[in-house]
Amino acid sequence: MHPVVHENYYRTLVRRFPCAVFYEHAAGVVTVYCVFHTSRDPAKWVERLP
Repeated sequence: MHPVVHENYYRTLVRRFPCAVFYEHAAGVVTVYCVFHTSRDPAKWVERLP
């Protein structure tokens, strides 16, 4: 439903707030890696990945 932005990680935008949620969906389990304010440097969220 949401676009893959890096390897197996997806991104969804929050409607009410200027935030993006980066997550991974594997074997029926959703793991959220970060909730990121969209005014920040977009390359910074990649540093939070395991």
